[in-house]
Amino acid sequence: MTGLELERVRFSRGGRLLVDDVDVSAPPGAITAIVGPNGAGKTTLLRLIAGVLGPDGGAVRFAGAELTALSPRARARRIALLEQEWTSAEGMSVVDVVTLGRLPHRRLLGGDTGAEARIVAESLHRAGASAFAHRDISTLSGGERQRVNLARLSRSSRHCCCATSPPITSTCARSSTSWTCCDRSPTPGSR
Repeated sequence: MTGLELERVRFSRGGRLLVDDVDVSAPPGAITAIVGPNGAGKTTLLRLIAGVLGPDGGAVRFAGAELTALSPRARARRIALLEQEWTSAEGMSVVDVVTLGRLPHRRLLGGDTGAEARIVAESLHRAGASAFAHRDISTLSGGERQRVNLARLSRSSRHCCCATSPPITSTCARSSTSWTCCDRSPTPGSR
């Protein structure tokens, strides 16, 4: 299985070239960093990989599949994006937010199942967010919200997780284990 491959990817916005013929090769299982100064296009590149933005040219492939040819749902099963800043959904519980990460893996009209609830609970536990599972997301601190988003991310994609910055957590030890949430074999019931 091949990993993530970008070939001559280009992207412009408002007449300004933001990503210019970028090539990236990230083998499966690798942690790959994109490093550069502010405004260099790192976040834009990750959004192109995740399919939030479409490239003006070039190819974005994962496991040999052209990501731009996949439906948003199929792409979301393969690639997950953890952005540095994200808008919290006021009025939603932490459990609701993490459950949203499972949407690409559920049947279109499928309801909640016991298996889904167990997957969400395990994700919250592994991200260190179980203690605030039933709180409103808007009442959490920035670090707590990052843990919740990490729990959501860990179950939204089982193949490639992209982050615009390392997850912020309360301790270095937790930070070093955060990335293991995305590096697991598929959970029973995930598709």
